[in-house]
Amino acid sequence: SRERASARLNLTVDPDDSYFPITINGTKKISGSMRIGESRYPVFSSSTATPPGSNSRVASTDALFVVADDASLEIENLSATVSSESENKVGAIIYVNQGKLTADSFTTPSTVTGLAVGPDAKAGRISVTDSSIGKIEIDENNTDTGIYDEIMSGNTADAEITTGFDITSADDFVSVLKEYGKVRLIGDITSDTTLLLDNISGSINLNGYSLTVSSGTGIQINAGNVIIEDTAGTGSITAPGAAVMVVGDGTVTINGGSYKGQFGITAGANTTNSGFVPGHVIINNATVQSTEFTLPVWGQSSLVVNNGNFTATDNAVIGTNGSDEHKGTITVNGGVFNGHISSPSYIACGIYAANGTTFNINGGVFNIYDGVGMVIRSGISNIGEDMVINLYSENGLSEGLVGDSKITISTNSHLVVDEESNYPEGKPVIINESVYTLVNPDGTQYVPSTTV
Repeated sequence: SRERASARLNLTVDPDDSYFPITINGTKKISGSMRIGESRYPVFSSSTATPPGSNSRVASTDALFVVADDASLEIENLSATVSSESENKVGAIIYVNQGKLTADSFTTPSTVTGLAVGPDAKAGRISVTDSSIGKIEIDENNTDTGIYDEIMSGNTADAEITTGFDITSADDFVSVLKEYGKVRLIGDITSDTTLLLDNISGSINLNGYSLTVSSGTGIQINAGNVIIEDTAGTGSITAPGAAVMVVGDGTVTINGGSYKGQFGITAGANTTNSGFVPGHVIINNATVQSTEFTLPVWGQSSLVVNNGNFTATDNAVIGTNGSDEHKGTITVNGGVFNGHISSPSYIACGIYAANGTTFNINGGVFNIYDGVGMVIRSGISNIGEDMVINLYSENGLSEGLVGDSKITISTNSHLVVDEESNYPEGKPVIINESVYTLVNPDGTQYVPSTTV
């Protein structure tokens, strides 16, 4: 009965347009089971229903039960099933906008929208715990992103959830991120130009889809604080330049995804008018592949790598520039780094230290093919005992060049110190606690006065 404050349902809902939607007024609590539709009685033959897959959103008139704006509905141990004939006729089972909804152990199938949230709903008025709601829709005009977090924190189902910050086009990428503070891909996206995030902070969820940019950098972050994640595990960013670049003292934190470009993920940039512009990169997990430096660090930028897999096919995996304007910080705590080479006269390199940057190598496994683990020409290098360097012969190279110096370096060396090239920041300072011996470019032992 709709007049009772609490009701346990064992209900089969048959079509009768005269009483749908049912409005929940006052304070109600419902539990039990609900079957929507009989084989001969498809629910909601009304033309007002929103067909699944429509670009329009579920309206209150499309739902079976609507929580009134001043009402409170508590759902406890309620399980709903839907007949196959009714799946294409039901807009939503429950619709809530400004009312209050508490759902504890609410179970609905993934074939219909179990919960539709209106444009004015607030996270503090919706609570979901121990529920398995198979399909959820949040109105695209609702900007309270806390609703998404609240629903997903208490929903055990691998739900299909549609929100205002879901995008399928590059045209919406920047504007949605700016409005919602987050963006999530629900389809593969292509763009002709760089996606420029100018002083915009927020989170990007690749969600298993690809972002492909056909010109320049993929995503450029200027002065913002951005998190990029991939909750589905198969998302990617590909561009002909850098996959991701951060400048203007901005920060990007990478929590998953695959990245591919001429450069991988770049901290800082060299611009014509303003010199080296710093940026800051934190990588907790990622798969990154590049032709040139996989993780370049320019100017007074910083890089922290905690985990991931990084591959350079024709340059150093981690690298800096030889200019005296480069005095950044690079910290490697873990990850796998794979170095290859294809350019004639050159050899591969894991880490290239060519200026006043400080390197803190606390861990990581460096697999280098036809090359050396690390070349140190200047700056400060703190090499910890947990750094692992594996050297392999791929094309039988015995020596070659690294960087812009013309000093020939022998392969099969783990840690090479090159003072002869006389880089602008002077002789390097090295604290070596690894199991590897410091050697000169020709492979002989290196014994400098500046080594601690």
